[in-house]
Amino acid sequence: MGYETIQILCGDPAIDEIIAADVMAELGQTRSNTARYRSLHLGKNPKIRFEPLDLLDVDDIVELIESVEPDIVFTAATLLRYAPFEELPEEQRDRLIGFTATGPGYAPIVPGQIPLVYNVMRGIERADRTDPHVINASMPDVVNPALAGAGYQPLVGTGNVGHLVPPIKRVASDMYDVPMTEVSAYVVAAHSVIHPILFYRSTEDRPFYAKVLVDGRDVSDEIDIDAEFESRRLPFPTEPSAREISVLTGTLSARIVKSVLCDSGLVIHAPGPNGMEGGYPVRLDRDGAEVVLPDDISLNEAERLSQEANRYDGIERIENDGAILFTETARDAMDEILGVDIKSFRPDEALDTTEEIIQGYQTVAEDNGIEPKLAINW
Repeated sequence: MGYETIQILCGDPAIDEIIAADVMAELGQTRSNTARYRSLHLGKNPKIRFEPLDLLDVDDIVELIESVEPDIVFTAATLLRYAPFEELPEEQRDRLIGFTATGPGYAPIVPGQIPLVYNVMRGIERADRTDPHVINASMPDVVNPALAGAGYQPLVGTGNVGHLVPPIKRVASDMYDVPMTEVSAYVVAAHSVIHPILFYRSTEDRPFYAKVLVDGRDVSDEIDIDAEFESRRLPFPTEPSAREISVLTGTLSARIVKSVLCDSGLVIHAPGPNGMEGGYPVRLDRDGAEVVLPDDISLNEAERLSQEANRYDGIERIENDGAILFTETARDAMDEILGVDIKSFRPDEALDTTEEIIQGYQTVAEDNGIEPKLAINW
């Protein structure tokens, strides 16, 4: 997804330079070159270079930040993907990744989303320069508030709630025979709401908020989102691949980066603004991120809705110090299948917690004759 983002941003006249970074140096250099050549094909003047970077090494991060002095840091790094868990036998997979009102949802991969972003934030704090804005793509609905509680707050996230807005606009456009540009939507939704919409064309009764305006007229009560998505086979007629999701998220990420960099003041849907749980319509500029809601829902109501939706991802609550508490359902599933008993963990404990989960996954995979797709490389 980071690759999709730099392809869109590369050669944009509003951007002085892109420094792409990855621990896999040859792959990173290849993809940076591809972004450069693509930009040239489009008649642009790209300025991009690649730097090897190990996000497990905070000193490495500090050195690069001080050398580059970026205005914005965009990170899409993670230590845990959900795909390997989906390859486990059906019974175990459904126990580990099941979206019910108490989880576990994607709880097993949550710890692995934190360590690298946490190190980025620590490296920026240590670097001798003005703090850049940080945009985090690693499950920001949960990770951003956890990091904020620990004293390291990204500006905003990307993806998730933003994926719900275009198909809603398309439905309203078709229903009222107007261009999609004449449809406005205000949506509050956490990751657990977006997953079933993308893959099953249904919210499956998970809590979210949506207000839809056509030429300024509120038509929200006239649109049954689940029914319209199902009848029109939206957002996709079949289950999208990781490639499609990466394209969408990368495109939205590029827009968010540019909105902050260019001081645009545009309202864009994004998760994890200012350390909040869930996703919201957000006005973005160089001063920061401001949640912009219609009059019929308050900020407190919107965040409570997101906190409730996060329980479908196995998150009972996020404490003031950034500790993430799992629901009993999520905790029991990880204990019984992976052999790990994790009630809660703080961001500074996330790497050790990730290691426990990977070790548990490796044992289960090997017991079922599956080659493990996750490894501990630290």
